[in-house]
Amino acid sequence: MVLWRYEGKPDKLKPKLRIKPKDSRSAFISFAGGDPNNRTIYRGRCLDLSVLGWALRNRHMTLEGFLKSFGLEGKIDHEPTGRVAEKELAYGRRDTERTVALLNAMKQEYDGFPIDLPPERAMSAASITKAFLDKMEVKQPARKFDLPDDILGKCMQAYYGGRSEIRIRHQEVPIVVCDTTSEYPAVAGLLHLWPTLTAANVEVENCTEEARRILRDVNSATILDPSLWPRLAFFASVKPSGDLLPVRAMYSETGETNIGLNPLTATEPIWYAVPDLAASKLAREVTPQIVEAFRIVPKGVQAGMKPQQLGRERSTQ
Repeated sequence: MVLWRYEGKPDKLKPKLRIKPKDSRSAFISFAGGDPNNRTIYRGRCLDLSVLGWALRNRHMTLEGFLKSFGLEGKIDHEPTGRVAEKELAYGRRDTERTVALLNAMKQEYDGFPIDLPPERAMSAASITKAFLDKMEVKQPARKFDLPDDILGKCMQAYYGGRSEIRIRHQEVPIVVCDTTSEYPAVAGLLHLWPTLTAANVEVENCTEEARRILRDVNSATILDPSLWPRLAFFASVKPSGDLLPVRAMYSETGETNIGLNPLTATEPIWYAVPDLAASKLAREVTPQIVEAFRIVPKGVQAGMKPQQLGRERSTQ
């Protein structure tokens, strides 16, 4: 977006505003260009309140929704007509005034966090969480754990990010909407992964026979028992035979790989995290055949970590 013009044309000596979409709801906003000598220029600090609100509340809301969430007065109840009139001008001014009030309330709450992350870089709740881990001086696992390359490779083969998909296209069918709020932290909590993250060191422990026994006992009743989940925190090599598992492959002609949940058969064993194997068993009522399994066992507690207060109590106005 051109911000400055010179003699009716974009001024090449002044930066433009660059908006690079991150996803359908947020974008990276900065200044770009503006120096013919390619010297580093000021990139600016552009704060999108809808993105900061998403990071603070973990919910996407309208301006009215965020105002209510922060205990602030709302907008004028008015349906815009598209005409320039006193009511329209009052409506616009009120929106601006309420946006400033929301900015101040968000900034007050954000300033209560003992973190060094600038608010315009808080793109999600995960951004704030990572900043807290840094402030707590929790060392990254790769920097404090000395795991063999083959173990790291097996863990990486078992890694599949969040995904959503449909299996019947271009046809109206009955559906049930199933959603999970904050799935990553919920699963991390159920698997009791915090002691591993804060451990001084870890050890690799073979648990093949135990893994087979645990997976055999998984059913639609036991999976709802939180006490089962810590026992699912291991990796297993399986030889798939029609098991419903995430598969990383090329699903289009673009040459790029993607992940799909498909019936999988393979002649060579493949490493998976056991929750994926448990999901396959629940879907097919057939237990995947485990060839080998291991777990990462935390040892001790990392020295030098610092407790942090989550935030100060916010006042409403």
